[in-house]
Formats: sequence, C-alpha cells, structure tokens
Amino acid sequence: MPDLQVHQTPEEFIANERARYETFEWILHLVPAGAGGTDLTRLPSEIEEQLTRIGIREGSPIERMREANRRIDWVRDEFAQLLDVFPNVRKSLASAGDVSAAAVNEAEFNGHVYRCKGGYAIIVPTGVLLLTSFTAELYGMFSTSHFQRTMVLGDKLLASRSADPWREQLQRAARLAETSGNFLALYPRQAGAELQILFRRYSDLGVSDPPDLIRAQSTMPLPPDPRRLGHPLEAGNHLRQLAIKFLMLHECAHIALNHFDGSLAQGTWTQEFDADLWAVRTMLESTTSRYAAAASVLGAWLLMTIARHAEAFDKAKSQTSHPPAHERIDNLWTYVRGTNLLGRASKRLALDCLEEAQTRQVALNRGGWEFREPRFAGGNALARFLSDCIAKRTLDPFLDQVARWLYQGAPSRLCHSLATARVELERKNKKEPKDEGIKLGLDAVMQVYGTADRHSNSVLKDMLQDAYWAALARPVPDDQVSGSSASPP
Repeated sequence: MPDLQVHQTPEEFIANERARYETFEWILHLVPAGAGGTDLTRLPSEIEEQLTRIGIREGSPIERMREANRRIDWVRDEFAQLLDVFPNVRKSLASAGDVSAAAVNEAEFNGHVYRCKGGYAIIVPTGVLLLTSFTAELYGMFSTSHFQRTMVLGDKLLASRSADPWREQLQRAARLAETSGNFLALYPRQAGAELQILFRRYSDLGVSDPPDLIRAQSTMPLPPDPRRLGHPLEAGNHLRQLAIKFLMLHECAHIALNHFDGSLAQGTWTQEFDADLWAVRTMLESTTSRYAAAASVLGAWLLMTIARHAEAFDKAKSQTSHPPAHERIDNLWTYVRGTNLLGRASKRLALDCLEEAQTRQVALNRGGWEFREPRFAGGNALARFLSDCIAKRTLDPFLDQVARWLYQGAPSRLCHSLATARVELERKNKKEPKDEGIKLGLDAVMQVYGTADRHSNSVLKDMLQDAYWAALARPVPDDQVSGSSASPP
C-alpha cells in the first residue's frame, strides 16, 4: 500500500528501516539446552549446503545465519527478477526515479511503498514470506495432481519461459501418482485444523510457525536434485513464488498508477482494487502459455485468500487500508471471466483452477472447525501454551518457543500477549502467593523480560516495557492467561 513521503533517498530510507527492525539473535540464548526445539548449536545439512555455496563457512550457527540475512535480501532479489520477467514493469517505473526494494525483519503481513527523495522504496516484512510459504504448502499438498502440475509448469514458464524436459515431467507425474493417496486421511479435517492454528497464532501473536504437517515432510532438496520432482512441497513452493510475484507487482502498481499524487486519499480502497487488477493484468500480458496464465491468477488468489484468513481471525478488527479480501477475490473472478487477455483454453484452465482452490478452501475451513484439537481451544495462543506448560510443570518448551517467535521480529501482538500474561500473573500472585503454578508461569514470563532488560540498547526492551505499561492500564479479560495450575483453560 502507498505510504507517507519521507525526506531521504530510497537507499537511505531502506538502511534506516533495516536497522530499526533489528534481528534479536541474542534472545535465542533464552532457549534452554535440550528443550526439544531445533538444535541451535548446529545447522541442518541443507542449510549448511546453502551457506557453503555462498561462501559463509566460519562462525557459530547464529553468526552465520545473521551474515546470510545481511547478504541475501529476498525482496531485493524478487524485485530484480520481476524487472527481468515483466518488461512492462520496467517501462512503467522508468519515470519514477530510483525504485529500490528490501525486506525487513518484521513479522507482519503487509507491504509498503514510500515516496522518497528521488524515487520510491518498497518495504516488505519477512513475515509475508513465512505466512505465504506455509499457506501455499498446505494448499499445494492437498490439491489434485493436475493443479500441482499447473502450478509448477506455470511458475517455470512465467519465470524462465521454458518448462522442464519431458523426462522430468514424467518423473514428477509418476511420483505424484505414487504418493497421491498418502494424505487422504489428513484431508480436510486435520489439514484444515493446521491451517486454522496457523492463522489463529498469527492473529494472536503476529508470528508464523510451520504447521506440523509441513514439518513432517522431508526438506525440499536443492536444484538440480531429482528428488524435488513431485515432492509434497514442490507445488506449494511454486504457488508461494507466484503469490510473491503478485504482491511485488501490486506494490509496483501504486508507483506506476501514481497513487502519491494527492488527488485521492492515500490507501483508498479504489487504489487497492486498481493495484490488484494492474498486477494481474501485467502478469497475464507477459504469459505465453495457458499454464503460466492460470498459475498467475492462482498466485493472486492465494495472497488475497491469506488476507481473508487473517481477517477472519482478527478479533480486534484492526483498521486497514485494504478493502475486505472477499471483495478483492470477487473482483479477481470477474476480471478473469471478462478479460480478453486470456484465450479460451487459458481462461478455462484458470477458472477450473480457481474453482478447485475455492472448493478446497471451503473444505479446509469446514474440516478445521470439525477437528477442533484441544490446542485450538479459545483464548490467546500464548495464554494456552503457557497454561499447558504450567500444567506440565516445565518452562523449557515455553522459553524455547517464545525466543524463536521473538527472533522473527518481535511483533507488537506478541509483546502485547507477553505483557498481558505478566500483568495477570502478577495480580494472581498477589491474591494467591502460595500457588506454585502461578509462580512458575510468572517466572517464565519474567525470564523473557529479564533477558531483554540485559540488552538495554535494544528496541525489544522498550517494546516489552511499553506493552507492560499499557496492559497495566486496562482491565484484563478472564480468558487471557491462566496462572492457576489447578484449572488451566
């Protein structure tokens, strides 16, 4: 979405934004040894291989990952590829001056465009990549082989104008046929529950965790490993790339359509609808195959569907510059049905894929509500997790997970939840000073606060403290946190 003008060059503004969203790698020292999460003393073999490829061989795992984050900016790379894949974008932005793009270590799901001195800056939080990846992989795993093939071929044809050799396509088809029944027992109830847990946690805490069904799959091998062909996460990997292309084009549209000229209030719904259609039209104008056309439409649909999921779980009904996601999806359907950019075969394939995606979304939603695991009960996600740790008389899982969540960029919602937990536990501790469960829970939360306090120059200390003062100033709902070991929610 378009944002306010800043009096810096795009590169200066990006440097300041990246510094503002610091990486809290020191918070990982909060993770207890043997807590059960990922081993932080060594990197997985596939990550080791990638770091070695780019020449990062020295240092601890945290130091090496920090260096990788410094060198590799996925938004900058996506933007550069965008200009190569879509020549019309380069022409549309030619008069805009210096247009730069960058990722920031922040967990929210929203891109921003800033008018700067001499150009524009596109800023996208890394949270966009995480939430898009996990959602795309869940949808991809449980789609038909025809849908998966369309996503893979379409993305490849869009990005490189060439498909896999026929031998590789046959290998993919054979593996998909071999594994097609593996996930039937998980669809739609358990898969739907995983999807709803993903978005409930994002709504409550502003973080994105890989669903258990994704964790259970073997890691996607690096190219050109033939084991990638037909891998359970392959289609989702390409669907994510298509959604990210749409997002980047949507942000470029705000610049190309001059949404900063002052004739309309910045961030109006009309601008957002126009940016959506500009992005879809730009993708379709560059396609030379029905697979690429259908895949482009599905990338736009996925990003809008993620927004729809996020809206459904937004208990606070947060203010946003974007129109309701269901209206954006309706506009997408209308555009695909009426556009002359799609031939008959391309339009039929695009509408068939949209129909399958929409049908599966409804099935996953219904299945998720029917599954209703205990961990998906009502209340705040952090409160439920802390209550479970209190009941089991162990803090290790809580400290392990909260540290990893904070490492994603310390979203304000997570700080709010931690502060709310602290305030209620302090109040309960005054009323019931001998309750060991309350003491255990308060100790867990205070370990997080204490670790931040020891890094006084960090913005995280201020974020947690500000959230604490705000929590003290308001009544605490009964369902936010349970401090009692006797009756966890």
